[in-house]
This record gives sequence, structure tokens and C-alpha cells, in this order.
Amino acid sequence: MRMLKHCLVICAVTFVLLATTQTGWAQKAESRFATLDSARVHYINYGKGDEALVLIHGWTQSADAWRDNIADLSKRNRVIVVELPGHGQSDKPEEAKGKGERAKGESNTSSLYSMDHFARAVDAVMKDAKLKRAVLVGHSMGTPVARQFYRKYPEKTLGIVIVDGSLRPFGDKAMIDQMMAGFRGPQYRDTVSQMMAFIGGPNLSDELKQRINSASMNTPQYVLVSAFEGMLDNSIWTDDKINVPVLAIMAKTSLLPPNAEESYRAIAPKLDFQIFDGSHERTLGADTQWNATALRSAAGMWLNQYSMQFGFDSYDTGKEIWHMEWRHPKDGPGSPDAIKLLNCCQPALEVLDDLLQVGDRAIQEALKRIPF
Repeated sequence: MRMLKHCLVICAVTFVLLATTQTGWAQKAESRFATLDSARVHYINYGKGDEALVLIHGWTQSADAWRDNIADLSKRNRVIVVELPGHGQSDKPEEAKGKGERAKGESNTSSLYSMDHFARAVDAVMKDAKLKRAVLVGHSMGTPVARQFYRKYPEKTLGIVIVDGSLRPFGDKAMIDQMMAGFRGPQYRDTVSQMMAFIGGPNLSDELKQRINSASMNTPQYVLVSAFEGMLDNSIWTDDKINVPVLAIMAKTSLLPPNAEESYRAIAPKLDFQIFDGSHERTLGADTQWNATALRSAAGMWLNQYSMQFGFDSYDTGKEIWHMEWRHPKDGPGSPDAIKLLNCCQPALEVLDDLLQVGDRAIQEALKRIPF
């Protein structure tokens, strides 16, 4: 009975489960390759299990973008870091005509560096890693990739974490045309560097600047042009709903529209919208306050999915507390459904025990609201 009550507590406090725990160990990194259309897609695996956090980097970046986040994220979760086609150690095949120019009549969605192809690459990685489902964490361009993955594979998507990415088209036509001209020109590296410096902000560390620039300079011109074109494809910016939980972690900058939360919520009704001080690239720097936010939200997405599968109704009553309602009162703590729910929640139960031992105030407040 005590364990079942613990399980119910878990389902009620999923947004504070992992916010403060410091126990556990980061998993060992394993470099692996999946295959998509005869091309290799590189990824790094941390831990075991058939569900995971899948991290998707931004435009011209690589797995290194997540370096400062892995230790926290992988303590109690399996983590997969994907290097999208054309980036990092993944293969970089040229387009039909090369240098980012598509063959006449070819749509952008068929590009090797479209959001659709990137989504297929994420799926190839998940298949190779034997993942059934994942919480997708997308930084910048990784957000439309995660959204496209959800469109194609909703049954494999537990939730989406947006790290300073967009659910809406960005930039005006004049600005976009100017940037694209620079990306296609002989001095494209200067244009990319200027763009990264602008979105990185003035407080970016020299070490992080070097890492960002190194990844960008190692991305072939035809890849970065085609990938940017992929983000301009109108077909990826439709108003179709995202019906899984979504956490948006946004940087407080002049680039963030004042109505961003309202605009995002129109697409993602189950939205938790958080704004952090910093810049577009600093969200992935050494200041990893957002790790705890991402972890507790991911725990909520994971347990919400399981609780519904095993006979519970759940609804979000705020940003921290989740109430659960048992559909079958006649079922006791030894019922098959209860046992299944208990088993699926075991990793989170261990985290709860850690938090209870240190008397976490948020957990204690949540306990008072559970009607045992």
C-alpha cells in the first residue's frame, strides 16, 4: 500500500521530481552510427532503456552543443545526442546539384537537409538505439525538426522540449534574402560568424564562442544553405496542433516576440512556457539552470503517458502539481493495473525517496494536496 501511495504521489509531483536531486552518476558516452538511405547518422548514447531524452542540436552545430548539459540530463535518464545529417560526424552527401542548389522542380521537403529528412534521421537513430519513445529536446533548428518528427511519428513522441526554438516563421523577407545571399556567397563563413555573434549575445564566454564557431566552420556550405532553406519551407509552419506536453525554454532577448507564449499555446495547448535570462546560444552554456526545468518536465511527460495507459486521467492544474484520478475504484493496490503502474514508475520512485529524505518543500506541499 505504501508503494502504491508513493506511485500516486509521483504522478502528482512530476514537475518537481528532478529539480533538486544531485544523486546518481552520469552515464558513459558511446559513439554509434545509424543508417538512413545509405548515409551514416552519428549519435552518442548515454545509458540504457527503451525510452530516452533525445537531444537535437541547432543549425550548423553538433553534439558538442550539449556538452555542458549531459552530466545533469544523464544522471537518471537514458540520453541520445543526435548529429543531424551534414553535421558533426554524420555523413555529408551533396544535393542533386550540390552547393545547396536543388534540382529544378525538386521540393525542399525532399532535400537531404530538410526538416523532414532530419526527422527521418532522428527516427533512424531511435530504431538503431532500440528506443520505443522519447522526449525530444530541440535547440533552435532542432525545434522544427522535433515538430516534424511528431507529425510523422506521434506514437513515438512522449513530449517536446523547445530550447529557444520557434513554432512560427521567423524574420522578414528582406532580412532573410540578405542572409541567404551571404550564405550562398564566397564569404559565407563571415556571414555565418556574424549571425552567430549576434544571436550569441555579448556575454557569451570565449570558450563557448570558439566551440560554436568551430562547429559552424566545419559545416559545408551546401549543408548550411540547404538546411536554412529547409527552415524557410512554408509547409513546416502550419497551425496543426501538438497534442503532447510541450515545455518551451526561451531566452529573454529582443528576438522573442511579446506574444510568443500566446502564439505557441495556440499550437501546443499542453504548454509550459519558461523565460530565462541569457541569449540564444547561452541557453546551452555553463549556466545550466534550465536542466532542472527540462528534467522535471520530461518526468511529467513520461509519467503522464504511463498513467493514462494504465487507467488514469491526468490534467495539468499548474506548472508544478499534477492531480491523478483513478478510473476503477474497485481495483485495489494488488490489481494488475496498479502493479504495472508501480513497475513503470520505479525509477521515479527512487528519485522521490531521495527528495523526501532531504525534506524538499515543494514535495511536502504537494503531499498535502494528495487525498489519500
